[in-house]
Amino acid sequence: MSRATQIEFESLVAPYHQRHKDALHLSNPSFKEDEFITTATMIGLGGHVETRCGPAEYHAEIFIFTLDDQKRWDLAELMA
Repeated sequence: MSRATQIEFESLVAPYHQRHKDALHLSNPSFKEDEFITTATMIGLGGHVETRCGPAEYHAEIFIFTLDDQKRWDLAELMA
């Protein structure tokens, strides 16, 4: 993934989090970058949320990790 795409992803996640932080009840995003994927992690009392952006074949994905049952939910599972 290009550095420009990583910067754009971070510049989109941070302001949306700020706008909705009262409803989300999540910590400010922390970003981890590697060659191919940038992950924004936001921690809450019951688990954490990861939003990942990667190469074109990955697009953007969201995962919710719950502490009670140690489960990872992706968007398809949440919508089902």
